[in-house]
Amino acid sequence: MIVRYTPRALRNLESIHSYLSKRSPSGAANVLAAIRRSIDMIAE
Repeated sequence: MIVRYTPRALRNLESIHSYLSKRSPSGAANVLAAIRRSIDMIAE
């Protein structure tokens, strides 16, 4: 399955990263990686 991100979803991911990176840059990267892994699993 091909996953296509809506503009809203991309904005949400950007907002999540922005919010978390102010508190913990490595934590922000870990959260986004976990979200993307979950999306990849759903796509399979």
